Amino acid sequence: MSMVDESSEGTAERRRSFVLLRLTLFIATAYLLLAQTGFAGVTFGVALLVLLALISNGALLILPPAWFDSEPFIGAVLLLDTAWITACLLWSDAFGPEIFYIYFFLLFLATIGENLRLIALGAVIVASAYAYGISTVAGADSFLQPAAMIRIPFLFAVAIFYGYLVERVRRERRRRLAEHESVRELDEARKGLEEVNQELTRLNQMKSDFVSTVSHELKTPLTSIKNSLALLRGDKAGPLNETQVRFLEMAQRNADRLARIVDDILDL
Repeated sequence: MSMVDESSEGTAERRRSFVLLRLTLFIATAYLLLAQTGFAGVTFGVALLVLLALISNGALLILPPAWFDSEPFIGAVLLLDTAWITACLLWSDAFGPEIFYIYFFLLFLATIGENLRLIALGAVIVASAYAYGISTVAGADSFLQPAAMIRIPFLFAVAIFYGYLVERVRRERRRRLAEHESVRELDEARKGLEEVNQELTRLNQMKSDFVSTVSHELKTPLTSIKNSLALLRGDKAGPLNETQVRFLEMAQRNADRLARIVDDILDL
């Protein structure tokens, strides 16, 4: 399986997790509203909001999986869900201000939490404290009523869902920062290679200039010297005595030796 296929499969899995957690939140919210009003006092507006929310959750399954890694998309879903849940709690006219305090406190907790485990732990602590407060103020029997008991799972579902989304946003942000850092490092490495390539080009040009200089400034006059010596040895300048021949041969040997040295330098 290629890396692209693995990435697409991971994104699709994150989409399924997103939809399932959101569905859990909707179920907890719907049951909270039903239990609080005795399963008979839910208004048409509240029922319509819950129905539209459920339909929107099903519609998420046909959206491109890549959207679920988009920070703007996740932010829009968070705002939408916060708005309709708050509207349902307000329109049901069955909740005191304390449920809103706890609800928005858990949203704040999910926002500042470092990871999902800590957020879940915080939600358990807050829900337990809320349950203890209910039992202390209204009595243990009131706490055991469904209308009170269902608030605990609702608050926990809120914390888990929002915490999961906030953690997703932070993880995606860290991934993008890591990608940007990798791109920056690659760009710096590319610039370094370009500088090295420019230096190598400069050195290669120096080598070419050196070879050209040696070839022109040394080999050309050396060739003239060897040709002149050859003419002398060929009696073109008249007969030579023994001493002149000896010096001429010495000059010829050294000219040949110098020619070999120049050739070796050019080879090097």
